[in-house]
Amino acid sequence: MELLVHNLLSRAIAAVAMTNCIQTSAELVPSLDRVASNYLKLVISSSFSPFMVMSPLVLVMLFTMIFDFSVLAYIPYIPDLS
Repeated sequence: MELLVHNLLSRAIAAVAMTNCIQTSAELVPSLDRVASNYLKLVISSSFSPFMVMSPLVLVMLFTMIFDFSVLAYIPYIPDLS
């Protein structure tokens, strides 16, 4: 259970860090306008908030955690016989 909580916390931290890195690099690099993908331009536009980026990431994390837990719950425990 401790490992599961640690894994969930790590994923949440990674999602926040990824969003912050994308937004920071888009603001700091002057030439990014020429080479940025549509996703990066969408993240820094005035009508698009970081919350709108975080919401899908949190939902993906939630579904991944539910799937991981359901798979782990149905794996039968087989002790090592060696």
